[in-house]
Amino acid sequence: CCILLRGYRSPGQQECSYDAFVIFSSYDEVWVMNELMENLENGVPPIQLCLHMRDFQAGKSIASNIIDEGIMG
Repeated sequence: CCILLRGYRSPGQQECSYDAFVIFSSYDEVWVMNELMENLENGVPPIQLCLHMRDFQAGKSIASNIIDEGIMG
């Protein structure tokens, strides 16, 4: 199962680094990387995804990564 959450920006909020944060099971990783990511990030218009294994800093807490990457505002 894959859940795609599109961020909401209130007026005056800083620009986010990503358009969506993708939460998925490790069983779906191949599909997410080969299908979802390829189609959305290379689509028209491109949608920049935040994927924890690619975009989060190792050794940093999940909450800190979410806040620092601009997923939550």
